[in-house]
Amino acid sequence: MGMAAECIADLETGLALRRRLSEAHPTNVLLMHEYRLSCINAANAYSDLLELAIAENHLKEAVRIGEYLLSVEPDIPHWRRELVRTCNRMVRVLIDEGRYDEAEEYATRSKRLAQVLLESQEFIPGDLDYMAGAHHSMATIHAVRKEWERAFEEQEAARLLQVRLLEIEPDNYLVARSLGGSLDRLGQYASMLESPQAALAYYLDAFEVRQELARLNPEPSARQVSILASINKFTIWHISRKTEADDEAAGFWIRETEHLLGEFCRSRKAETKWKDYQSLEHALNVNRRIVEKRIASRLLAKRETSASSEQPE
Repeated sequence: MGMAAECIADLETGLALRRRLSEAHPTNVLLMHEYRLSCINAANAYSDLLELAIAENHLKEAVRIGEYLLSVEPDIPHWRRELVRTCNRMVRVLIDEGRYDEAEEYATRSKRLAQVLLESQEFIPGDLDYMAGAHHSMATIHAVRKEWERAFEEQEAARLLQVRLLEIEPDNYLVARSLGGSLDRLGQYASMLESPQAALAYYLDAFEVRQELARLNPEPSARQVSILASINKFTIWHISRKTEADDEAAGFWIRETEHLLGEFCRSRKAETKWKDYQSLEHALNVNRRIVEKRIASRLLAKRETSASSEQPE
């Protein structure tokens, strides 16, 4: 039996045990909570294995339990927060299954639940992140439907909440990382809305956020990977412009990527992020070939023009 199969077997065993306990003691809030956590853990494991139908069933059960816990203890904000998280997780699975209408129902429910948290006396700064997650879920649904304007509006709402939370908790790395993702997506949506300069501004803002994260904590390889991925985004942006000045700018970022990838490899961090490293190296080579081919083509055209102008009439 493989390692993945063993983990799934252990999860299912624990899940079955907690299901029986919760059925035997249906009013025991703690047991129901533990059963709900087991459902979420199982859903995450099956989702990683792309067994989305099974993951969905476990998440549905987690939502059902979450709603029950909220109904019996409506004054406990924790149950509402956990239900928001579970609904957002369900949205991602349903999107992966291509079931966008159902995903929108869960995203709408998530936003409604999160709004209650923001307006309650038990509000904590972290509730801003729950609402940001709900807006991000809705933005993702609009994006897969190619409803770019609505996707942009929802993602911008998420960004504003993340900025507000960072003003309260400036050292919250997880929120800063999410902010970088929001800025990248806003850049993508701006591009689809034919606002290329706005797109580049968002990509550059995301790059600055990731640089600050790396400065504060330079060790995690994930941050270096995200910086390189960020650079790749606006390298591609410049390449897509197809002008000589943009190709020169792309060339600058290609050289910067070469330098950072070299450092990344020499630090041996690439071993822990090998697939990401290979992907970034592949993108670098593709981008370099495109720019070098264009530069060579322009040089050839200039030489031919010069030679033609020098020939006697």
